[in-house]
Amino acid sequence: MIGFAVRKTARVGLLLCVWGQFAFSQAEASDQMANTLRQNVVRIKTTMSTHEENGFGFVVGEKSGRLYIATAHHVVASSDPDTTTLKVEVEFFERRGKMYKAELLGTHDSARDLAVLTVPPPAGVTWTKKCMAGPEKQKRGVPVWSIGRVQEWKVPVEPGHVASDTSPDWMLELEGTVVQRGSSGGPVVSDTGIIGMIEQDSAGNTRALSIDLIQRDFQGWNHPWGLEPVAATKPPVLQPPIVPPPSDEEAITKVIQRYAEAYRHRDANALWSIWPSLPADKKHLIEIGFQAAASIRMTVDPSKPDIEADGATVEGQFSELVTPKKGGPQPPEGGDIKFVLKKNNGTWTIVDVK
Repeated sequence: MIGFAVRKTARVGLLLCVWGQFAFSQAEASDQMANTLRQNVVRIKTTMSTHEENGFGFVVGEKSGRLYIATAHHVVASSDPDTTTLKVEVEFFERRGKMYKAELLGTHDSARDLAVLTVPPPAGVTWTKKCMAGPEKQKRGVPVWSIGRVQEWKVPVEPGHVASDTSPDWMLELEGTVVQRGSSGGPVVSDTGIIGMIEQDSAGNTRALSIDLIQRDFQGWNHPWGLEPVAATKPPVLQPPIVPPPSDEEAITKVIQRYAEAYRHRDANALWSIWPSLPADKKHLIEIGFQAAASIRMTVDPSKPDIEADGATVEGQFSELVTPKKGGPQPPEGGDIKFVLKKNNGTWTIVDVK
């Protein structure tokens, strides 16, 4: 078991009416933006030695007669060392019905589930460059749309919303989105442009990788980046209500969710961001375990936190299934788990896990 050996709400009505009109206008703009950007989105079919994978990607740059496409790494490559990628093909919205062979580049960020494809642009295919939203659109409550579902360029009738600000590991949580398996790699769009990429395609737990991280990685790999910010529009007379900060209970629950996600993604840096006080030797043991694992299935079912002035404890149940890179899955483990947390400058972090 990796790491468990060492962790142990006559003016209110008017305001609501005006706010409703503003929200509708913003949602309508998002819908228009999402439909416009379908020409940037490609459908991806990956033939692997053991199965076929389907998903989406979107054009972010162009150089030397080739388009550069961002997509989710698991759409084009398997974490199983015995499974190889045989062929990756893409289909363009403006050329539906024809698949084009794409090249999977070696540059990728498997910890953030990001990969890069290149393909020569088919004749007549165009893409929009001014479609990158600013960081203010990666905030809790912003209405967003996804592009791509059931192997078609579907845009939902109703928007979902950003459920949390961008986390330290560059992830955005979404709620109310119409996302199904096979949507991974598609863009998440606000009224002013793309804010991220679908990384986890589950209707109950949809996550997106921030467009800022994608840009950073592409530039670090010396790949072309052609997306440009959309010019800001004049704000309405009435601004939307300020969304209150999350409660301590909500913030603590989020920390525990991120803890489990760090194990599922085998992302040590994401774990240290919420558990910064772990000694170096114990960090080293966990890092070794993450590196040796092909996959980790981790779930945590926490109870209601017991919160004090600047500290809290949370008890619950966990289950963990580790599949090493060599050999079969280890016996599943599970049982009681207890988190000890502290609050410092308004931020909750883990002190100990028992």
